Amino acid sequence: MIRNLILLFASFYALKSFGKLDYDLRLASRSYPQGIAAQSDIGYGYKLWEKDKVMYGYLRPGLNFQASGVVNYAGAQLDFYPVSFIGISYGKTYGHRSFDEFQGFDCQSISCENSIEKSHLGVNLALAYKNIKLINLYKKQDFSNETPGQFFAEEYSNLVGFEDDELTTNVTLLGYQLTEKLLIGYFHMYNKMERTNQISRAKLLMGNFTSGDFVYQAGLGTFENRNKVDHLSAIFILSWKGAKGLRLF
Repeated sequence: MIRNLILLFASFYALKSFGKLDYDLRLASRSYPQGIAAQSDIGYGYKLWEKDKVMYGYLRPGLNFQASGVVNYAGAQLDFYPVSFIGISYGKTYGHRSFDEFQGFDCQSISCENSIEKSHLGVNLALAYKNIKLINLYKKQDFSNETPGQFFAEEYSNLVGFEDDELTTNVTLLGYQLTEKLLIGYFHMYNKMERTNQISRAKLLMGNFTSGDFVYQAGLGTFENRNKVDHLSAIFILSWKGAKGLRLF
């Protein structure tokens, strides 16, 4: 599946001049909770109004994919940006997990292998002042679980959910643009599962280096799991920005 995604998005490279189309490909790995995946997004932005290169509004339907061999997702969403730096998104995601050894979970007593259906509502914000940049991504996900009384593992947040649970995630990145290509910053992620009242957090120092169409991101810090235990965590992301389209971030 990963190979097919790479071939699919490489084929879009010739469409770069088609300004409203956007697509990218990311390879991400994390040491705790352990995980590695290929992720892709493709969308088409319809401009609603425009004042200048920064002040405009648009509507963007899009598709997204994630593949790691044992955890695979595909989804569709609609983004509405009344102004280019703040937007609302709504989407549906479908997937399947075929792995019973997620780090930090007892997969004998909770569900780790199952089909997944979830919807999300998100609010995205990006602000900049001189060399200081702030990005905040808020998302609430509603899970559809057809098995009554079942607890399930949510591998991204490292939390346990129950039946049709809700996961709230807030990601904040505060950065400083050292050079045209290098940004350093502080990354904070907060997760909360509603019905089990479990919380996890990630706090990392990040570096972001851009070279042409490629972006290299690395971070080091701690991940506080649902048992309130801090673990050393490192993350690395390699992104290929095939076409930016109308998105600022």
